[in-house]
Amino acid sequence: MPDPTPSSPLPAQGRGLAVAAIVTGLTGPFSFGVGPLLGLLLGSVAVVRNRRSGRDPRTEKLAVAGILTSVICLPLGILAALRLFLR
Repeated sequence: MPDPTPSSPLPAQGRGLAVAAIVTGLTGPFSFGVGPLLGLLLGSVAVVRNRRSGRDPRTEKLAVAGILTSVICLPLGILAALRLFLR
């Protein structure tokens, strides 16, 4: 009978969310600030899920990178929106 316990640890949850946070965070100037807001949300959820499921350091670094790119690109998106709509 096979051993019921997995031989390798379960993958940390949230890696896809962390990558999505980076991608949406980088869309700041093109999405008028909506992308970075979504990136902040996705990055935060990825950090929380990662901490609950075993703390994979790579996933946490990706999630923090997504949060940082969102924070950096958010003002660019707001400026792009203001420039477009206040002409």
